[in-house]
Amino acid sequence: MADHPFLTLSDEMLREKLTSLFSMPGLGIAISTMDKQFYDVNDRFCEITGYSLCELQDKTWADITHPEDVEFDISQFKRLSSAEIPAYVVDKRYVRKDGHVVWVELTAQTIRKPTGEIDFFIGFVQEISHRIKQLHNLREQNRQLEEFAQITSHNLRSPIGNLSGLIDLYKRETDPAERDFLFAQIDTVTSTLLETINILARTLQIRDNVNLQREHIMFTDVFERVRATLLTNVISSQAVIETDFSKCPAIDYPEAYLESIFLNLLTNAIKYRSPDRQLHVVVRSWKEGDVPMVSVSDNGIGMNMERVGNKLFGLNKTFHRHPDARGIGLFLTKNMIEAMHGTISCVSTEHVGTTFTIRFEDDD
Repeated sequence: MADHPFLTLSDEMLREKLTSLFSMPGLGIAISTMDKQFYDVNDRFCEITGYSLCELQDKTWADITHPEDVEFDISQFKRLSSAEIPAYVVDKRYVRKDGHVVWVELTAQTIRKPTGEIDFFIGFVQEISHRIKQLHNLREQNRQLEEFAQITSHNLRSPIGNLSGLIDLYKRETDPAERDFLFAQIDTVTSTLLETINILARTLQIRDNVNLQREHIMFTDVFERVRATLLTNVISSQAVIETDFSKCPAIDYPEAYLESIFLNLLTNAIKYRSPDRQLHVVVRSWKEGDVPMVSVSDNGIGMNMERVGNKLFGLNKTFHRHPDARGIGLFLTKNMIEAMHGTISCVSTEHVGTTFTIRFEDDD
């Protein structure tokens, strides 16, 4: 350590403090030159980035910074260099040697010579990936709560208003036949309202089950069980169903949720098949990085996505005149997937077909 930059500092107290910090196991420290080149780093910084000291000495800190974070980091670096600011703190991302992204909190400052010239730059780095993930989950939960409040308001206001109006008419009506008719209407609206309340209650239960036990399950086992459940529908529709789970055979996921997801998507494919051609469904799995993916594609009647827009996964939203269309399956499917921190998207073309793609969030 004879050439360590700390040992050249004239301020003995600062020298001892920085030397002590450099050996701390929980804090990553990096020293860089004016041209952003790494000069020295401690062991913890190597652990965070996945690079060795020798590998980092051939790089600048911009080289390992996430492309979306480089511009802001450089702008702050320039302000720091010109003494416009004494230091800066930023949450940013490094791209590790293995390609994974890690979030860190960086505190950067200059160490200057007695003349005022910059001696070197020093960065103190703490990994905050877990904190960022918790923040993301909290924001997502807030978004879902707001969405649920809107859904509840929208789907309960209309039937409650209808029920109130019918009851008022029933009270004022004296003709027995009209009263029987109004009572039948009240019964219909009440049944619809009860069904909506049950669906919303099930949605809340899904969203509350954030700690639902994950099981290591094979995609083939679950899908074949669903296919058997729908065997009569598959035979009557003469559907051809192909599966390819070779690129991602298994997943750690609640089995009941995965079965329900497959059941809803396969039911939809059969229900909205085209009368002009034999139904062909393709289900496959693969991985993007460490995240399992599944797609369910069909050559059914498809949808006009410009017209459907973001209503596709809404409660009681239907887009075809099918007698069994109720607008519940996709709503519940989306809620199950999002409850496990995943996403579902759809690409569809009228008279061509539809593909649903599920991104199952990993459980790190």
